[in-house]
Order: sequence, then structure tokens, then C-alpha cells
Amino acid sequence: MKSYSLIFIFISIIITLFGCKSIDLPTIEQSQKLIDFYQPQINLADRNIDDRTKNLPSGNDFILRLSVNPLNTILKALSNRREDDIKIIFRQSKNVVKEDKSVLGINYTNYINIDTGSFSVNIKAINFSKFDKNIIEGKIEIEGKGAISASGKYIGVPASISPEVQIYLNEPVSFNLEGTDSGYIVLKPRPAKLTLKTKFFFKLLEWKIPWGYDSQLEFADIMKPMAVPIAINTEVQFPKPSKKAGSNQMEQVPYEIQLKNTRLTTIDSKLEFRSDAVFRRK
Repeated sequence: MKSYSLIFIFISIIITLFGCKSIDLPTIEQSQKLIDFYQPQINLADRNIDDRTKNLPSGNDFILRLSVNPLNTILKALSNRREDDIKIIFRQSKNVVKEDKSVLGINYTNYINIDTGSFSVNIKAINFSKFDKNIIEGKIEIEGKGAISASGKYIGVPASISPEVQIYLNEPVSFNLEGTDSGYIVLKPRPAKLTLKTKFFFKLLEWKIPWGYDSQLEFADIMKPMAVPIAINTEVQFPKPSKKAGSNQMEQVPYEIQLKNTRLTTIDSKLEFRSDAVFRRK
């Protein structure tokens, strides 16, 4: 009876195996034939890869070298997105323009007061010129115009006006550079005194006068740290055989790329971004 049971189990296994859809796999001979056929192309590809990578830096999973031009291109796009980077506020000021006159023994004073006003100006451009020991140097250009409220007297006659104001700045600046594990380069403003030029054109009745003054600004007060993306794709998909029985198709499995141990160095007038990568299945 025991032998009949074993035979029945064996027959059941045979029926089960042959009843399933088979997976077509090449034989060892077929596989070797394909390898031999493509081997010259594989060798050529290996030589090309070796030639192109023999002078590349090594030691980390991800290494990127940048000149100043890509950063200038990225910052140009960022600076053009907004027109309210800096807000200029004019507080009440008396006698910003004043002159004493005397006609036929009658003394009088012409004067103009700034009552109030504010408007926003745009960072027109930040152009970098060079890297130096994790410091990037360049120039910042700011410009803008708007109107404020002013009042005064001319030959004893009071009047109110809204003069146009022009703001302009073009000064050398520098930033400290720091790398982050999120794929950004952070630019932190270094202390520097900047000169903001302000020009007015007052026309009070028949009194026309241009006027301007210079203001000293601290760069770190008007500019916040900037995070510049370096275009790293943080997700990659790897092929994997499908879990469906009898299927020869491949599935795409997404993995998130996480950077770690990020650091920046300056080599041959270029900024080098180095980091290691960790792949985590999503």
C-alpha cells in the first residue's frame, strides 16, 4: 500500500509540472553562442568606457565639476522670476532740498519734504567670475524705479508732487559655498558694504531740480542665503522580472537616491561637488 502511495504522489508531481506553462530559457550552448557573437562589441564598449573614464576623478559615487557659467545661467533664471526682491521704504524727511532766496528785500525759502513712499526693486543680475577656496566672487546689480509722495513750497506757494525715484546698485560681492545632502549648493552672503544710489527729479510748480544721494548697505542684510539646485534626479527605476507566473515581462521598480557625506572643493578654477549615494526602494 505504501508503494502505491509513492507512485501516486510521483505521478501527481509529473502532471503538475507538465501542466504549468513552461518558461523558455536558452541552453548553455545557445547562451555561449550569443556571448561569443557579441563579445567584440562588448570589448569595444569596454575600451571606450576605459578611455573616457581613465582621467576622471574617483573616490565617491557622485562627482560633479562646475564652472561659473552654469551657476550664472541658473541664477539668471531665478532672478527673473520675481520683481520684488528688495523693498525700499522712504520715511518722512523734511527739507531734503532747500534753498533760501531774497527778492526785493523779501526773504523766502523754497523747500521739498519727502512725505512717505515705498516700492520694490529687482535684483537684475548676479554674475559670478571665479571660485576661490569654496568662495565664489562676482557682482550684483540692482535696479528699479517708482514714485513717492512729496510736498513743499516754491515762492511761498505750497504744492504736492509724486516724483519718480530711480534706484541703482552695481557692486562686487562674494558668497561662501556649502553643499547639502539634498542636492543643492547653498550660497551664503559674505559681509560687505554696498553703495545704493538713489536719484530723484523734483518738479514743484516751476522749480525743477534733480537730486540724489548714496546709501551704505550691508550685503548680508539685504541678501538671504540662496539654494541653487544642481539638477540631480533623485529617483531611478531598475528593471525586475515580473512576479506573474509564466510572464517574460520586466517590471520597473522605483528607487529613491539619497545623497550623504556631501562636500565641496575648488579644483582648477572649478567647483567640485562630491557625494555618496544610497538607493532606497520607494
